[in-house]
Amino acid sequence: MNLQNMSRSTHATNLIRRTLSIAIFIFILGAASVCFGQITGGYGAADTKDKDVKAAAAFAVGKLATDEAATIKLTKIGSARLQVVAGINYELCFEVTVKRGERRATRRFVKAVVYRNLKNVYKLTNWTISTDPLSCEE
Repeated sequence: MNLQNMSRSTHATNLIRRTLSIAIFIFILGAASVCFGQITGGYGAADTKDKDVKAAAAFAVGKLATDEAATIKLTKIGSARLQVVAGINYELCFEVTVKRGERRATRRFVKAVVYRNLKNVYKLTNWTISTDPLSCEE
């Protein structure tokens, strides 16, 4: 075997090792994602007591109050999920009380998606108000 053939053989062996290393890394990363319940790009569970979840819910309530021309107060965050994108999407299901003018306050359920960009600027991208509880489950 001459020097040129040995060099090709060493190069091929190194290429195989690198390819196997990358494949193993990707496999481990995928397995970790499944174990922790987070699918890359998908929504994962979030703690309703987390300060960032509470901030997103407070933003949604304030924006809803403006859009609905009503006094809206957050009563309870029932569930929350988040999705990491170029920022974070918070999918929130919560309970509020809604008061318009002199009318009695009524209980409503809200499902909202709040986007927080990389500069921590919030935007309410989707919301539904209902008299029945709403779910943030898959």
